Amino acid sequence: MIDVSRNGVLSKTEFFRFVDMLSKMGYDTIELYSEDIYEVEGETYFGYMRGGYSIAELQEFDSYCRKKGVELIPCLQTLAHFTNPSKEKEFMPLLDLDDILNVDDPKVYEFLDRLIGSARKAFSSKHLNIGMDEAYRLGLGKHLQEHGYEAQSGLMLRHLRKVSEIASKYGFDCHMWG
Repeated sequence: MIDVSRNGVLSKTEFFRFVDMLSKMGYDTIELYSEDIYEVEGETYFGYMRGGYSIAELQEFDSYCRKKGVELIPCLQTLAHFTNPSKEKEFMPLLDLDDILNVDDPKVYEFLDRLIGSARKAFSSKHLNIGMDEAYRLGLGKHLQEHGYEAQSGLMLRHLRKVSEIASKYGFDCHMWG
């Protein structure tokens, strides 16, 4: 996995160098972990003031990896880890608490559809890592106020099903951390 989210947006030259090194070591798969540093339609704050990748740049990365015999798998977040977007007033309505999405808000799934749709445009892989980790306070913010208490396992399972449906719509098979 190459983490390009936490102040680590690699230049094209450095990304290619890293892929060259990994392919020489026999790697045939790389996950590109990108919380919010890639182009998503309608989400202007993704990568804002931190660098980021356009769809065209990610397509170039994907093409380069394929030439080296390496599958480049997008690794997105679909539940938590929205720390930087959570600072933007446009994104706040999608949040339950902290950096965690409000899993029963239909607008969350419109957002995730755009997010996963962008990944489909950029990557040729049929695989998608959907994250889903470290949402420790899931359901304990706005969701609790709007719907009352619900066990996190139920919220997580319902969200996983919805995210899987969206991913499937775009031809992805999902795996996750959580």
